[in-house]
Amino acid sequence: CEKFQQQATVSGERREQPQSGDMCSFHPSEELKVFCKQCQVPVCNQCFEDGHDGHPMTSLTMAAQEKRSTVQALVSELRNTWETYSGYLRDLGDKDQFLNEQKQ
Repeated sequence: CEKFQQQATVSGERREQPQSGDMCSFHPSEELKVFCKQCQVPVCNQCFEDGHDGHPMTSLTMAAQEKRSTVQALVSELRNTWETYSGYLRDLGDKDQFLNEQKQ
């Protein structure tokens, strides 16, 4: 992974895996086949042999499911936080209105 990124930087290119689509940005004729858990990128067979050998791998489908689960958990957490702060804001608005009525 680092080897390819260093080669791209030295040659003046700024390619980073992954590229959109299902083809490798370092080996355009190679299809992305697996997901490198260590580097958090999809890789083709050539990248796997050249720079990811020994890294933990998973299928693209499994990696997508794991990422989807992570995103869903974060969205749920954010939604709960938003609801909490919305409640605080409603309470503050109600208190503000009450205090303004008391002043009159």
